[in-house]
Amino acid sequence: MQRIVRKKRVYPGADIERVWEALTIGKKLDNWFMENNFEGKENAQFEFFDKPGEKFKGVYNGEIISFQTPINLAYSWSHSKLKHTTYIWWKLESKGDNTILELEHSGFKGFHDFIKSYSYSSFWNKKLRELLIFLSKERDPVEI
Repeated sequence: MQRIVRKKRVYPGADIERVWEALTIGKKLDNWFMENNFEGKENAQFEFFDKPGEKFKGVYNGEIISFQTPINLAYSWSHSKLKHTTYIWWKLESKGDNTILELEHSGFKGFHDFIKSYSYSSFWNKKLRELLIFLSKERDPVEI
């Protein structure tokens, strides 16, 4: 039993470089995703840290598998609530002044992770909305 969570969104008025930076620069990720020690380069290991008040107060661990500026980012994703390491793949495509973003979260194996994948579907919906808000409010560059 395996399941893949897939999401596709259009970010109007956000060129591909802005969306790419929001996904790959740690200080920008802090603003819409989670606190982190993310370093955008292939084979880099990183951690995302949950914000206070959320149910899971742990650490998400990962390693970058693919880093192809500005179109493809893939990394492993694991934490104590998952039985197996999962994988996240971001694909970006430029369409004029807009960017199409595709997200695929795969590797959910077994009954426990299969059930967990449903909460990840909601999690990614929320985070992709937060990315939209971040991109629409970002007037000045975030200091890095």
